[in-house]
Amino acid sequence: VAVRTCGAAPGSAVSFVFARNTLAVEKLWVSPALRAQVEAHPRLNIVGEVPLSFDRNGSMTSPWLMEG
Repeated sequence: VAVRTCGAAPGSAVSFVFARNTLAVEKLWVSPALRAQVEAHPRLNIVGEVPLSFDRNGSMTSPWLMEG
């Protein structure tokens, strides 16, 4: 809903980042739209892919909850 409200295109065209602590970034999750930029950055690497997850109310769940 938030993405549609902003007028952004649906699906993989949306760019977003999950960062737990922006002052000490160790790990972040990025949308597929940012993959090429991450691959081109010398200090970043991709360690895997995680599908988005949503709760019963349709709200996106935090990637940190999916770590187990």
